[in-house]
Amino acid sequence: MLNYGSIRSSSLGTAWNEQKILEDAQSAVGAALRHRGYLKAQVTTQLQSLQSSGSKDAEVALELTVKAGKQYRVKDLTFVGLSAKLAQRDLKQACSIRTGEIADAEQVSSCITNLGALFHQKGEDVFVVPSMMYDDAAATVSFQFDVEK
Repeated sequence: MLNYGSIRSSSLGTAWNEQKILEDAQSAVGAALRHRGYLKAQVTTQLQSLQSSGSKDAEVALELTVKAGKQYRVKDLTFVGLSAKLAQRDLKQACSIRTGEIADAEQVSSCITNLGALFHQKGEDVFVVPSMMYDDAAATVSFQFDVEK
């Protein structure tokens, strides 16, 4: 469990939203873990009231519980659907995902954006649907990008 520190209500303004703080903390920590290959990480958050004698400000501690799980590496990268219209070399160049590297969720997102832009340059309006196949025993993940009209 990580103690993220304490938050005073006066430092957040009078209308601070407890639920928003919890959601933002969970999202930020989850994204950081997925960026480092912990694709199945689970993060839960909780605010704990702190006793503050003589203070008119409410003070809370943000607690994070992290179950990081395995750190995954990229096993392979494949393209299906309309991807047959372009050379594999061009498709892989649009993605910065490399076999053997730590699997990075941010790179997957960039790959989707880059593939869409690549097809748009060729006059094709497409959307890209990623899928991931996990090999938990080997701690690897295979990415497949389905390019569709």
